Amino acid sequence: MGTEIDDAVRNQYSDPARPGLTTNNPRYRIWVTTWGQLLDQADRRVQAFRSALELVSTDQTSRRYLQRKHTEFIPPPVAHDGGT
Repeated sequence: MGTEIDDAVRNQYSDPARPGLTTNNPRYRIWVTTWGQLLDQADRRVQAFRSALELVSTDQTSRRYLQRKHTEFIPPPVAHDGGT
């Protein structure tokens, strides 16, 4: 893990189809990557999961979740009669 990969390391890639893989044997694999690549991959995974699950977090859904899971800590809603 680093901020950049120099050509000496890049020349050790063992599989052109899998950039970053320098060693691949039955017992272990060694990957070389940058922090930027790692964060980009993680972000893409999160986006894929979010799309697959169609998660939309809104204020209303958050409140409903808290009300369901932590009722004992949430005060009851205040009724507004609109004419006071």
